[in-house]
Amino acid sequence: MPAFTVIRNGVIASACGLALCVAPAVAGGASAPSQTSFKFTGSVTGTLSEPNTTCSQQVVTAKGATFMLNGTLKGAPATQWTIQLYAPRAGTWKNFAQANGEGPNVALIGATADGTTNWNWASETKNGSITTAHTSGRVSITLVGYSSFRGKPGKGKVHVTGVWACTP
Repeated sequence: MPAFTVIRNGVIASACGLALCVAPAVAGGASAPSQTSFKFTGSVTGTLSEPNTTCSQQVVTAKGATFMLNGTLKGAPATQWTIQLYAPRAGTWKNFAQANGEGPNVALIGATADGTTNWNWASETKNGSITTAHTSGRVSITLVGYSSFRGKPGKGKVHVTGVWACTP
């Protein structure tokens, strides 16, 4: 079983329809990364990554996608992680929305293996950036605990840096 799969935007309603934006080469002229990878520091630490899959196997747009990754990160008992990034359109964004969903936003949701407990973190305003194109992107942002109808706020702040892409 792969470490992550990509599913349609807004699958996790508790994250207010947040999604991960992916696009054609990473904006700024950089080439697409060889693998999808997210590094976490702060109250949750570690790295989750996986080789890129073909674009035809991903349901992604310049507005978003959702990555579901399996693995452990130090600082939380979760073994299943969902990271959702959303941007209104391709480009670089630096001002984020949280619960209101009126602009770019990022969410991290950790769940126990049996799915009974969730911990949630979400983006604040002016605390990072997300760059999306059509088949790749990158993010660097600090998330804070966020309470939703399906889970409790994550503890402390989590800084996420990551890159993603799909192959033609």
